Amino acid sequence: MNWHNILGKKLTGVLITAAAVAIALALLSSGIANASLKVVGHGSKMSLDPKSIPEHLKPNWEIMKKKCSRCHGLDVELETLQKGVTPSGVPYTRASIKAYGMTMLRKTDSGMNAAEVRKVLELLYFLHDEAAK
Repeated sequence: MNWHNILGKKLTGVLITAAAVAIALALLSSGIANASLKVVGHGSKMSLDPKSIPEHLKPNWEIMKKKCSRCHGLDVELETLQKGVTPSGVPYTRASIKAYGMTMLRKTDSGMNAAEVRKVLELLYFLHDEAAK
């Protein structure tokens, strides 16, 4: 098939790359990739469905709600978990979750100690695995 004749003009590598990037961004921003995470609400009112949190992780969720919402809405973490990609476009993996936890531990204004970071990481690992189902 001759694409040059079909489209009436020459497709360049730049156009093909731009189309591929646009499709990838549309798929990533759709939130369909990891939709099994149970959330309620939208935007800054987004939260985990309390029924979806195992009993042993509910104290971890309380820490995350209190500490993480000091600087940003919980929708930041929840949408990142749903999409599998951070707002900056970095894949959200167990390794990047740990790196974010260590960053929060080093930030003096996060108000998080090592035990709290461990609890939040434990919850985020669980949620990451749930979102991937």
